[in-house]
Parts: sequence; C-alpha cells; structure tokens
Amino acid sequence: MTQPSLVQTIKNTLAHNKKCTFTPETPVIFVTSGVTGGKELLVPIFLDHIGHKGFWYGYIQHATKGLSGYFSLLVWLNQPIKGENNNQLLSSFHNLAWKEKLFEPSTIQNEHDAFIHAHSFNDAVTGLIHIISQFDIEKRFPNEDSRYYDDPIELNIIMYLTNCQELILGEE
Repeated sequence: MTQPSLVQTIKNTLAHNKKCTFTPETPVIFVTSGVTGGKELLVPIFLDHIGHKGFWYGYIQHATKGLSGYFSLLVWLNQPIKGENNNQLLSSFHNLAWKEKLFEPSTIQNEHDAFIHAHSFNDAVTGLIHIISQFDIEKRFPNEDSRYYDDPIELNIIMYLTNCQELILGEE
C-alpha cells in the first residue's frame, strides 16, 4: 500500500465511523523510520478537548523485544499531543504515552479492538482500520444511564497493560 492510499484509506474509515471526531484536516502521521526504527503511523480517533473522555489515538509501531512485525494499538491519553510537524507529533506521543506513561487503560469492546500484533505493516494497517471502524466512545465509558450499561464489556485492562509494559515499554 502506498503512503497516499494508506492515508486515504485511514481517513475514509474515520469519516465512515460517525463516533470518531474526524474532519478532512485530521492528520494521519506516517513516517518510514520512526522512534522504534521502523514504520510508524499515528492518527487521532477521538479528541475531547472539553469533557473528560480524553484523547484517543490509533497507532502502529514496529514490534519490539525481539518480535517481528508491527503492533496496532488504541491508545488513550489524558492530554493531547503537540508539535509543529510529524516528527514532533510522534515525539510528543512517545513522550506522553511511553516515557511519562500517561496512557490510560481502556475497556475492550470486542476482541482485537485495542491491540493487534501483525506480521506486516499492511496487516497492521488492516488491524488499525478494524480498530477505528469498531470505535464507540460510549461503549468505552458505560454508566447506569448509558444504553450500553448492560452490554458484556470485556475488561482486559490487565492484558492491555501487560502488553504495553512488556512489548512496548520493555518492562516486565
């Protein structure tokens, strides 16, 4: 998949899921050699600058800890990333999520909707498209008044945190 078609595919997926905060100006940040030494992709999925729901990003990075392939992730931060260009935005993301550990564990709506280990970058993009297409912020924060309150939501927080710590942060 070429970079322009990759970016357009991600933007089309965001535009079709009305639960995402998408505008035509939404950046899809793609670099061929990122912080992890391989291709990286970062895209805002849901940005709540007013409320308490946070800043949700779709992210693809080269696998770490001797694993091959790529990780597709849904990452929830409690503050937005900042930067003037792609490299600064990616550095801000890495700093907030992995160095300062300001990511939040999220509930899992369905299998493979927050963490996917793929063998190739194109498979990781397909995984991220699945994550984006399934995203629904209301199902991430069920409360008594929510129509999703009684839905069986798999709370895989421990698995998610374990994967992030072991595979991404390099901690055990």
